[in-house]
Formats: sequence, structure tokens, C-alpha cells
Amino acid sequence: MLAVVGSTFGTVNLPAQAIPIEKITEMLQSVTFFMLGSEGKGPLLAPAESASGVGTAGFFVNVKDAEAFLQKLTAENAALAKTVTIRPISLSTIYRLSQLSKRNSDAMKVSIIPSQTQVDSAVSLMLLHGQRVRKFSGTPVFLARLVPENSYLTVERDKKLVIPAFFTKEELFEMIKKYRKDRPEQANSVDVQVFSLEDMLVGLPLTTNQIYESIVLVTPKESIEYLKRVAESLPPDPSVPQTPAATPQSPAVTSAPPAAASKPVVKPVPAPAPKPDDDENPLPPGA
Repeated sequence: MLAVVGSTFGTVNLPAQAIPIEKITEMLQSVTFFMLGSEGKGPLLAPAESASGVGTAGFFVNVKDAEAFLQKLTAENAALAKTVTIRPISLSTIYRLSQLSKRNSDAMKVSIIPSQTQVDSAVSLMLLHGQRVRKFSGTPVFLARLVPENSYLTVERDKKLVIPAFFTKEELFEMIKKYRKDRPEQANSVDVQVFSLEDMLVGLPLTTNQIYESIVLVTPKESIEYLKRVAESLPPDPSVPQTPAATPQSPAVTSAPPAAASKPVVKPVPAPAPKPDDDENPLPPGA
């Protein structure tokens, strides 16, 4: 069931409590990215900038980008390319690796590689909304918002209302199309908001805004289809969900008013989201 988060940010006074790391890793577990690596040896590392530095592991949001990188590596270094394959990895594991890198200077660096198509889409949307932007810093994530109420579109999952956040503009637009078809009177009220995944990951352990706990990051459909095709040939990896979480846009759109879909209630909390840096970063949720 598609609905709208029913309250405006800042109207509910709840105790301020940051999201614990255990909860964050649980939230990220169902999201699958991709890396080049070999079993038992971890990800392929890009060379360090200096002899005394450590390498950087790249994690691809889009499996096609991982495939393109492997093809390029095969052309440039066939021997090395034969030692690696495209392997799924959960965002939860990537997050833990990034936290380790911050604590330990000898640990490998972590880089999330977004789809350039989606980065371009993010910049276009921001310019369309009058934001001054030269480039998009980070991995874009797209949400739908009902402008007059400053509230987010939600779907019901496991008997709870969640806010789906997509890594592709196209999948978000699919959800918006369903909503507009069901609620034509609100067709012009739905807006798109873009924020950086990296900003979100930095802010999660610091924020007291409980709206973040309602956000569900959606693994791209293309990635889920890829995982289904190769599932039998891949060795099991405990860090990767065996069955990717169902995409939140799958429930049918209904004509029930938002209040009818408000159990359990999604509680907005009056706390600021991470702030963008000048003109280069997107607006975070709730801005």
C-alpha cells in the first residue's frame, strides 16, 4: 500500500537518541553492491598514491559498472583479471570496512562507485529545483516527497510503513507514477529529493532524527536480477543476504487516504539531518 508519511518534521517531541551501530548495520544488510575480488582474498585494491599508503577497494552500486571495469581490466592486465570475479557484498559489510578504515590507518580505504547516469540525473534534478550545483559529491539516493506537507511517500512492508530510497531515478519514478495514478488530485504535489549515501552513512551514528530508521534503501532491480541469474554459481557469503529484500514498490497502489495506512504510525523526530557543503552536495532528507 502506497501512502504518505503523515506528519511534518518537528512536530513530535521524543527523547533524542542516536541510532546504535548494531541497528545501522542491520538497516544496511539487505542492500547489495558489487566488488571485484577472489574467494578468501578480499576485494581487488587500487594502488595507494604513495609507497607507504594503503590501497583502496572499490564497491560498485551498479553491476554493469563492475562488468565494464572487469572488461577493461581484462584488456589491460589479463593475468590479474583471471584471478578475480564480480562478487556481491552487502552495504552493511562495506560500512563496517569504512568504519575500520577510519579507526586504523593501516586498513584498506573504501570507495563506493555510483552509476554516472544516476549522478547526472541527480545534478539535473537539483538544477531543475533551482539549486546551484557544479557537481554531485557521492552516491545519489532518490526519495519522493509530498511538497505541501513536507512528508515522504511510504509503502507498507512487514506491516510497517517505510520510506523507500532508490539508487535509480527510474525506479523512484515508477513508484511516483503509481501514486499519481491512484491520487490524480495530488499529481502535481509530489516532488523528488536527492541526497548523498555517504552523507547519510556519516550522519546515521550521530543523528537523533528517527525518520532515518524508517528509510529503506532499495537494491536496484537490475542487481537483484543479476543475483538471481548467478546465485547457483556463487559460493555462499554470510555477509550477503541470500534473498535480496523485496523492492518496496511492489505493493499495489490503493486509493485509501493516508490516515487509513498509518498503523503503525511513522514518527518524525525534530532533529536536523546532515548539512550539505555549500553548492556541491545535495539536500539531505528533511531539508
